[in-house]
Amino acid sequence: MSRSVGHRNSLPCAARSGKWLPVWPRRAPRQVEAARLRTFREVARQVAHEMKNPLTPIRFAVAQLSRSATAGQKEPLEVLTAEAGRLEALAREFTEFGRLPEGPAAEVDLGELLAELGQTSLPPGMESKLSVQLSTPRIVGHYEPLRRAFSNLLRNAAEACGGTGTVELEVGPLNASGARVVMRDHGPGVPSEIRDRLFDPYVTAKDGGTGLGLALVRQTIEDHGGTIRLEDTPGGGATFVVELAGRKTEGGRRERGTA
Repeated sequence: MSRSVGHRNSLPCAARSGKWLPVWPRRAPRQVEAARLRTFREVARQVAHEMKNPLTPIRFAVAQLSRSATAGQKEPLEVLTAEAGRLEALAREFTEFGRLPEGPAAEVDLGELLAELGQTSLPPGMESKLSVQLSTPRIVGHYEPLRRAFSNLLRNAAEACGGTGTVELEVGPLNASGARVVMRDHGPGVPSEIRDRLFDPYVTAKDGGTGLGLALVRQTIEDHGGTIRLEDTPGGGATFVVELAGRKTEGGRRERGTA
């Protein structure tokens, strides 16, 4: 006959080496990841705020000094201007990473969105080939965060391919209620040492990269109830598969977006 042993704090216990030790409830991996991202978001907001405070007076001071600078002073002032610009760009990325979607959700046509981005987010030496299945439903979500996420993926593909070549885009239905986007490039692919951590904040293989771009992409996709994963492009390159679920109604049933 077994007997239970109480704990003064009512924690579950287990025997280890003849002693009773507390056993904390295990959290699901997805819960742990969500908690970790919430922490990163809060840190990112704080870092962005602290970075922006000194950058504005620095920029004004450099501009004032540049007006009366001697020939010998121009080069260090140019360095200061370039570095201040780099820090401002970094602060913007931190701000975006810490920002939650604002305003009401609306229907988003992913085919139209990717058609526009294929024209505006790639350098002149690259082209996009877009295939959209007519049965693809619209997604109910926040347009601007989704636009930034897919634009970021396209820019990554362009950088990986050295600004030349073709990016293939496919948009289709997902289980008749959601949508799937496949983005395929033919660059060198993702280094094996970072594949498992590719979407983690501060992980990057690019010189001067912040490692926030793909973390922002994943955050946006997951905010919309979706998933993103990396696959290999046959023949070489990286393929990103984004799956976005349909809208949930009050009864919990998923419905398709309207045309």
